[in-house]
Amino acid sequence: LGGEIALWSLVVLAIE
Repeated sequence: LGGEIALWSLVVLAIE
């Protein structure tokens, strides 16, 4: 897994 996935997780949490 790359750092991009972790970054996207934070983005999703921010949107939620």
